[in-house]
Amino acid sequence: RFCNQLEFENEIPIQKAAIHVAERAKEICDIQSRAPDSIAGASIYMACAALGERKPMKDIQQVAGVMESTIRQIYKIMLPKAAELFPADFPFKCPPGNLPSS
Repeated sequence: RFCNQLEFENEIPIQKAAIHVAERAKEICDIQSRAPDSIAGASIYMACAALGERKPMKDIQQVAGVMESTIRQIYKIMLPKAAELFPADFPFKCPPGNLPSS
């Protein structure tokens, strides 16, 4: 529902990638105690950056109802494992090693 409200150009690929990233992150990153909306916000931010569709974290924060600093914290936890979070066939426009640091 957050992706619908953010009005992405590539909404479906971002939505699918964000779901996959969130599910994998819960498995391999130390974020299990975090709120689902916070994880969703960080996953959406990572997915749209990887697809080359930059969306300010402030916009994601407003839609997800989560503090920008919380999204940034979770994103930073997920970032070192970014290459493992995406589906194997993901069409990166921005490779995991070049994703924004925050």
